[in-house]
Amino acid sequence: MAFPEIETSHIIAFSAGVGFLGLLFAVRNRLADTKTKIVLEHGYAHELISEGNKFLKGTKPILYLKIKNKGATQRFIEKPGIWLSRKVEGCREFFPAKIDDPNKFPIKLESGAVFKYELNLNDFELQVGNHLNDCDRMRFVVSDTLEAKYRSKKFRIKEVRAQIEVARKADERHEQ
Repeated sequence: MAFPEIETSHIIAFSAGVGFLGLLFAVRNRLADTKTKIVLEHGYAHELISEGNKFLKGTKPILYLKIKNKGATQRFIEKPGIWLSRKVEGCREFFPAKIDDPNKFPIKLESGAVFKYELNLNDFELQVGNHLNDCDRMRFVVSDTLEAKYRSKKFRIKEVRAQIEVARKADERHEQ
């Protein structure tokens, strides 16, 4: 049985094609590694005060933001802000300040790291929320030091007020 002869030009063309595909794959992987993947997720929690086995009055409703670095490179995150669908005192974005905030911004977020930022909903309602309607929306916004901006999903003020009401009712139960 005789094997067909393969011309040298066919071998060179095949090798060049395989090399080119390998180069494309390496470039794709490098771009995927350097792509910034910051994810913002919000949620609610309630801080309860207890003494022994008894909960005391003073339930604090909290809106929290989780900032996750899913990229391969570190990022420095600036202070989180809140975007509102309605202007309050001429502004749509607010950057809540805490007097005793232990965080010094910008925060270094390594690859895979998560940073959690909390906002007291009672304070938010008193300062900003009372200017908004239930149907208004808000979201968290965060920038990095390279000026890239990241946004959470929008959520309604009605959800925020519902969490404040849950805390109020919990306090009422603790008084009894």
